Amino acid sequence: MLNNNEALDEIAITRNIATASSVTISSLSAGSVSAGSVNAESSSITFLVNYATGQIGVAQSAMSVSAQSTRTGVPGSAPSTLA
Repeated sequence: MLNNNEALDEIAITRNIATASSVTISSLSAGSVSAGSVNAESSSITFLVNYATGQIGVAQSAMSVSAQSTRTGVPGSAPSTLA
């Protein structure tokens, strides 16, 4: 437990990355194929510095999410766009 006389500092470093892509290939005779993907990643490291005691604490976290989709169309249909 911390008392009110302690000098504390919290330093957090965070990294967030997100990407999205899509592609559609179509032909009047063969139909169409569409594919898309979304990816996100987040990571952080936090330092807790107690200047009164000289203690340094470290906490790390990381998370990632990914989703993909595909779609096919019959010949002569309009191609779709995925984001």
